[in-house]
Amino acid sequence: MGPQEPVTFLGVETSNVPRVLSEQMGLPLGFGVVVDGVVPDSPAAAAGVQQSDIIRMLNDQIILEPGQLGELGLRFADGTSVN
Repeated sequence: MGPQEPVTFLGVETSNVPRVLSEQMGLPLGFGVVVDGVVPDSPAAAAGVQQSDIIRMLNDQIILEPGQLGELGLRFADGTSVN
């Protein structure tokens, strides 16, 4: 294996928003991800992200699935602030 490149670490574990929760919150089906866990001392924890939060957007990008959130996170340099 060659040299490893650094990757941006958000520090959240997410899953799709369950259908019943989407209905209760008035979210379109398949919109957003629910936070299943937050790594202590991670960037997400420092930003105040908590278990059971729903992440609907990362900056101006609508989040549709957990893998998308991870892929988008890789596009930011370490230490970059996001909304």
